[in-house]
Amino acid sequence: VSQKVREIFASSSEKGYGTIKALSKELTRIPILEISLAYQPNWDQLQELHEWFVREFNTPLLLHTRYQPSLLAGIQIAWQGEFMDLSLQSDLVNTVKRKWQVGRTQHS
Repeated sequence: VSQKVREIFASSSEKGYGTIKALSKELTRIPILEISLAYQPNWDQLQELHEWFVREFNTPLLLHTRYQPSLLAGIQIAWQGEFMDLSLQSDLVNTVKRKWQVGRTQHS
C-alpha cells in the first residue's frame, strides 16, 4: 500500500485535489480485513498483525480493528463476506449451551 502511495505522489503532475482523488481511488481497490480484539493493541502490534495477515492471505489489505472487551480473549475476523468467531466469549457461550441442552435432555 505504501509503495502505491509513493508511486501516485511521484507520478502525479496534478498536486492537491488530483493527488487525493487518485489516492482515494486506489484505496477503494484494496480489500478490508475487519478484526475485533478483546484488547487495544499498540502500534507495533498492529503492524505485526497487518504483516501477518498480508503474508497469510497473500494479498495487500487494509486492516480495520475494533476494541471489543466482551470477547474476553481471542479474535473475530470478517473477510470478503466470511465471518469467524475465535473468541473466548464464543467458546463459553457454546459450552454453556451444550451443557444446558445435555442437562435438559437428561431431566426429561
